[in-house]
This record gives sequence, C-alpha cells and structure tokens, in this order.
Amino acid sequence: MEAARDARQLALDHASLPPVTREVLVSRGYGKKRHIEKVLTTLVAVPDLMTCDWFNPKGSKANTIKKDYEPIPLNAVVVKEWDNQTPPPDKQVVFITNIDVKDPFITFDRYDD
Repeated sequence: MEAARDARQLALDHASLPPVTREVLVSRGYGKKRHIEKVLTTLVAVPDLMTCDWFNPKGSKANTIKKDYEPIPLNAVVVKEWDNQTPPPDKQVVFITNIDVKDPFITFDRYDD
C-alpha cells in the first residue's frame, strides 16, 4: 500500500516528526524465575498524509471526479520499536487512521487491542 510506504519514508526523512517513546515495566516468569523487564515502544506520528486522496466518508472513489472534490487527509502512526523489537524499515507496522495523532499512543492502543 502506497500510504504505508510513504508514511515510513516520511518518518525516516523528517526531523520535524519526533519519535515518542513509552516505557512499561512488565513482569515475566513465575516464582523464583520471576523478573521485571522494561519494555519500550517507539512511535512516529505522521499527520496529513495525502497518499490516500480517494478516501472520503461516502466510500472509495465516490465523487472524486467532481470539480469541487477535496480529499480528506489521513494520519499515520509508524511503529519504530514494539516491545523492544525493532523491525527493518520496510517491515515497520503503519496504522492509517482518520483520528488525530497528536498523541500517537491513543491510536496505537486503539488498534493494538
């Protein structure tokens, strides 16, 4: 999908899109082997992605040929690191959404459940 590819590239190229990191302490193991581990998740919010210019509330490509048609910009959240795992740039998970990405963890948590 072009939108995911573009979001990954924008997350790599733009210094104006700072990564946001969340650190969570997770209990692993049981009994004597139980230990606490720090788990990091790093996200980059990409606002106003215009790659999906066909997206609109009436459905795909509905009314896109009209002169007064204005595409709705979508937002993306690129997952750089998930539970201490860093995938290669071409395999990073991208969440395309129409909700606000000022706090990318809101979007991430909604889709992660």
